[in-house]
Amino acid sequence: MNTQMKRLWLAVMLSVAIPVSVFAQAENEALVQRMNEINAQLRGTQLNVAIEQIEFFTIGQGRPPARIHEAGLRWVPNDPRRNAEGDHITYLVDQSDGATASGLTSAQTEAALDRALATWKAEQCLQNVTLVKRPDSGVDPDIFDFFFNFGGLGDPFLADIVEAGWLPRAFFKQSAVPAEAGAFSPSR
Repeated sequence: MNTQMKRLWLAVMLSVAIPVSVFAQAENEALVQRMNEINAQLRGTQLNVAIEQIEFFTIGQGRPPARIHEAGLRWVPNDPRRNAEGDHITYLVDQSDGATASGLTSAQTEAALDRALATWKAEQCLQNVTLVKRPDSGVDPDIFDFFFNFGGLGDPFLADIVEAGWLPRAFFKQSAVPAEAGAFSPSR
């Protein structure tokens, strides 16, 4: 490919890519602003945590996560800040919010989540990782719903991964999460 063709190709690629990235950025702007507001409130607690990114699980065309920083997130082995069990990754299913509007019980959704995590654990990249399920003690394990008046300010250190349950559509509307999101995952 000659130099002139390379320039034309680059110009075409930029004209296609820039509007997509600008659209995604504008779409997340309100959500990132809300994340910053929540982080300001979190600084006033004794939790020493912040919302770093929110990932969306959508029906139809996907969308990028809303992030405050570009760096990736990692679990740190033996990290006392997260009540680590060595280099294991822990998870907990919040049984208090497990029932769904469509009629599934907490026991049914917990069993489905356990199967999903077993499938994830079976992936080659996780063969050397121990995934440990922690029991639900009844203590509120999530904090994000608190900021939208859908729960209390819980303890986010009960497990690395908290399956916090199912919330009504009003929660998603109030939280600035896009309407097409079937679920989302804030990372601390």
